Amino acid sequence: MDDLTQIRKLPPLPFQGNKASGRKKFLEFLFKIVDGDNMTFVDLFGGSFYLSYLVHKVFPNAKVICNDHDNYMERLHNIKQTNELLDKIKEILKDSEKMKKVNDEVKQKIDDLLNKQTGYVDWVTLSASILYSSKYTTNKKDFLERYYWNKICKKPYNEDISDYIEGIEFVSKDWEELFDEYLDKENVIFLADPPYYKTNNYGYTGKEWTLRDSLKTLEILKTSYFSYYTSTKSGLLEIIDFLKAQGVELNDFETFIYKRRHLSRDTTENLEVILYRFDEYVDYSIEEEEEEAMEEIINEEEE
Repeated sequence: MDDLTQIRKLPPLPFQGNKASGRKKFLEFLFKIVDGDNMTFVDLFGGSFYLSYLVHKVFPNAKVICNDHDNYMERLHNIKQTNELLDKIKEILKDSEKMKKVNDEVKQKIDDLLNKQTGYVDWVTLSASILYSSKYTTNKKDFLERYYWNKICKKPYNEDISDYIEGIEFVSKDWEELFDEYLDKENVIFLADPPYYKTNNYGYTGKEWTLRDSLKTLEILKTSYFSYYTSTKSGLLEIIDFLKAQGVELNDFETFIYKRRHLSRDTTENLEVILYRFDEYVDYSIEEEEEEAMEEIINEEEE
């Protein structure tokens, strides 16, 4: 096990819906898994890689497969270019009031800068930097149509991502293809954080995520071992209860609910739900070293 006190509290770059706020509970799950170094963890919706990263930190010898279907790796490899562009935007914003919408003249200067860019542009990180709250976008056309706000981070993003991606095998394919590939293999734990139906997943899937797509992911709940994320706003908990009442066979699981931060003042309370089933692998006697590391993490989050 790596030094857990050095675990990153956030992914290297912004990603809407990343699992940093549920880090403590996920680590608790991992600490209780017996022989995790000999398991295969399959992260079906890799997103920001954060769950895969945590798995590798706890079980450095485990096989970790992370599905980079959102091209997050490309964003990571272009952090230097992103920082350089953000520095230019900071210069334009230097006289604008913090956390306020910028005036038309300043917006035009930023638009002119962006229109001159010929290389890679990370529109998601730019969205997190100067668009209102969770209004992320992934292309220049949509971006230039938005109002800008002076909410850019002072510090540059860390270009050294080596610790974040080491020990992880990355693939990029439809989640169902990856799921089928490992479905019948032994000692596999599926990690699933699919887009949430009826919530704002703008800018990541490339297409609208439908109710049919969400229902397909419930096949994961028929497997032996999984950690599945959803939201109280998605309606899936009610659907699962209905399916069970109709005799659909889904494996039993434990449920943990925690509060996520509000994405903006326009959003209502958003509770995240983890459905998990590790039972045959779980050892409820945590080693002293693991318990101390867990206490340090809890204390950090309470400060």
